[in-house]
Amino acid sequence: MYIAIKGQSTSCQDSVLSTVKNMFCQTNKECCGRKWPSNNRLLRSIILREAGDFWDNVTHTKKNCLRQFNLPHCESVTFTYLDPIFVWIQQCNLLHDARHKLQWKPKKLQHPQTHERIYGAGIQYGLLFEQACQDIPEQGKVALMNLSWDGGNTGFGSRSATPICIQVMNTNVQSVLAAGLVGYLPQLDVADSMKSRKACKNARHYVLQVSPPSCLHPAPHTHNRHLRYKHPLGA
Repeated sequence: MYIAIKGQSTSCQDSVLSTVKNMFCQTNKECCGRKWPSNNRLLRSIILREAGDFWDNVTHTKKNCLRQFNLPHCESVTFTYLDPIFVWIQQCNLLHDARHKLQWKPKKLQHPQTHERIYGAGIQYGLLFEQACQDIPEQGKVALMNLSWDGGNTGFGSRSATPICIQVMNTNVQSVLAAGLVGYLPQLDVADSMKSRKACKNARHYVLQVSPPSCLHPAPHTHNRHLRYKHPLGA
């Protein structure tokens, strides 16, 4: 019921919730209608109490130590990012809603005359897709994703912000819907006079190497038996 009105104004939601609560209580005084939230504020309060804040469950923070570079007043950087699996699922939903086909099973394509195996007609015909599917449990589905953080062609006039994006690779379409923002590359909080020094350049290189790949390692509380992670940087 609430899904049907979640896009409406708060006053409309309050009116519907209150009306439904009254209907429950009028028909059966002993029913659970007394626990039914009568307005949007109470409903959100119940959700927060029972399930917690949603974004806390998909947002992670890691701190990278920089003490080895001896940068003044900059001993570490904090990297905050969204769970890449969550972003990947969101972009899959957008692709599906836009009626773009998602590929879940590997296929083989043969030349009609020589019967030689051929490639290039789609991601589902490639060896990468085939090999990825060999290591998943029966009835499992492979989630292919591309992680990028070069910041190229993002519309930024400077390199002060470098977005880190996840791209859904289970599709053959070239659509902006396939890419989602995970976070931004951490910036070093140092004086301008330090930025051209070797120590600062080494620190920036270190951050560039460790921050984006680290988001592919699932946080401890996100582990469950339904997900199996594997990527070239390690399990």
